[in-house]
Amino acid sequence: DLEATGFEALGYDDEYEQWGYFNEDSGEEVWIDLSQLADYGIVTLEIWL
Repeated sequence: DLEATGFEALGYDDEYEQWGYFNEDSGEEVWIDLSQLADYGIVTLEIWL
């Protein structure tokens, strides 16, 4: 659940068709393929773009 984690949206990468965010808890960037977004329960990207 992203809402329960400290994170900063990095936006959308057109070249790799990935959506990224910075996980403040782990200190790492996380990039998710758009085809996998549904697996993370993210159904809309409007608030991130």
